Amino acid sequence: MRVEPTQIPTTPYGEAADGTVLGWQITEPANVTSDTISVILIPAGEFRYFSIPGQVARDIAAAGFRAIVINHRLAPPAKDMPNQRTVGHAPLQTDDVATAIREARKTSPIVKCVGGSAGASHAAFKAHNGVRGEDLLDAAACLSGIYAMADEESLNDPRRQFYANDLYNYVDSQDRALLQNASPIEYVRPDGGKVMIISSQEDTIPPPQHQIYVQELKRIGASVKSKVLQLEPAADGFTLHAWKLWDLVKNDVINFLKQS
Repeated sequence: MRVEPTQIPTTPYGEAADGTVLGWQITEPANVTSDTISVILIPAGEFRYFSIPGQVARDIAAAGFRAIVINHRLAPPAKDMPNQRTVGHAPLQTDDVATAIREARKTSPIVKCVGGSAGASHAAFKAHNGVRGEDLLDAAACLSGIYAMADEESLNDPRRQFYANDLYNYVDSQDRALLQNASPIEYVRPDGGKVMIISSQEDTIPPPQHQIYVQELKRIGASVKSKVLQLEPAADGFTLHAWKLWDLVKNDVINFLKQS
């Protein structure tokens, strides 16, 4: 479910290999210098639409960062990207995020990221997969992300049957090898971007996703901060997800962005 109607970013930041024009929307801080850090904001949306509250960019900019909400190609039905020329199955979405990072570096020496849900998965992916100083994020804050797509416990969660379907749609297959190749956990490295992982205890993303990712990052000695919010479940039994957590965690996220 969308957090609120989302204005799709349309100012071009690049062009995909298939000719799809990719867009972003920038909110500048009050004082911009050559050292201003850019924070890319990647919407939620189950890999197939976009959802992010406008307040997120305003909060990030108010903290002194250049806030950049991006779009990217989407998996079907992709109604929020009617101009895309290729169906946005993996790895095309993270390819587009890499394009945004490289473009942001033209005006910012440091590029960080905050993502929600599918956007958190992309943020984590680009904290590990990329070239430092080019398309590797310097830091990523991930809200309710998907990190280990081939995890069988998560895929077979009886309360979250929608979860597996969203991932199969994203990679256009149920093949576990393709799911693993699209997973941030496949690329973790001790010298990657710093990572902050946030979820709630009965998030709509299966709990093992948070646990597996944190354990693997700690195992290899990578920088990671982890927080699981204990919240009152709604009538459907689930607690807040992704950008719905923003008001509760924005101070933690902003402090992480300043300190990382």
